Amino acid sequence: MATDTLRLGRMQRGEQLSFRFHLQNQTEKPQVILGHEITCGCIDLLYENKPIMPMQYHPVEMRFDSRGLNGWQLKLFRLQLLGAETPFTLFVEAEVE
Repeated sequence: MATDTLRLGRMQRGEQLSFRFHLQNQTEKPQVILGHEITCGCIDLLYENKPIMPMQYHPVEMRFDSRGLNGWQLKLFRLQLLGAETPFTLFVEAEVE
């Protein structure tokens, strides 16, 4: 699975951002998101628990809430997919002013 960083840039304290991305199933079998892990209550993930057919895309929405945060932030979340040895990991970086 992949690891990447989503850079949100500068934010005002209390600002909330939403980011949507799509996972592609590059296997020959249907995949399902089994669950997720987040390192901060400032992140919320929204997705459907339905099969992702081979070569199809599946939308995931990540919401980041900067209330109560200050300064440089580096958070992460992981999505565990059926049959994947390692989870998909995404770091979320922001500077909260």
